[in-house]
Amino acid sequence: MSITINQVKQISTGARLEGIGSVASPLNVVDGGIDLTALASGTAGKVIGFDSSGDPAELTLGYDVYSAGNDGYVIANGSGVTFAKSSGELTYSIPDGVDIIGGWVFMTSGEADGSNNAYLKLNYAGTRVFNQDVARARIPNIVVSNGNTSPSRSSPNYKSNTIQTGLTAVGSGNIEILLSSVGTLFPNIFISFQV
Repeated sequence: MSITINQVKQISTGARLEGIGSVASPLNVVDGGIDLTALASGTAGKVIGFDSSGDPAELTLGYDVYSAGNDGYVIANGSGVTFAKSSGELTYSIPDGVDIIGGWVFMTSGEADGSNNAYLKLNYAGTRVFNQDVARARIPNIVVSNGNTSPSRSSPNYKSNTIQTGLTAVGSGNIEILLSSVGTLFPNIFISFQV
């Protein structure tokens, strides 16, 4: 029996492929002698999967950590994420086909807006199932720390602070979070987030 990849719409643990056998673990077909991981040989960090319409697609499993520019860093499953910082606007731009699971920003208290606030914006290109409305908001967990010297055991620094955060905008795949009074923390501010 032969099978083509576009005939396989779902491969998950416990699935049964007619004439081949059961899936013992994701992407491994047993009893029929077909190991689907071989389809992805030579593509480090990627496997063959299926997009939302059920068509075969190459998927990236790993995440990379890199600078997105302007003291903003990101953990993403693809390249091209950029970061801009201006008058309290902390904006990540995420290209179509890329997802992020977190990041961090370094800023000074003088980089907040005129009301000492900052706004973390995650702007996603392309169509996303999340951040379409409040019910599907992918609200990041945020930790804020501040300090002014290099940390050491004898002088711990960049201790966490509690600031008020709030959802200020969500829609079209984008989300914006208020970091209230973050500019009152002195002098250097470290903001990390997970989504």
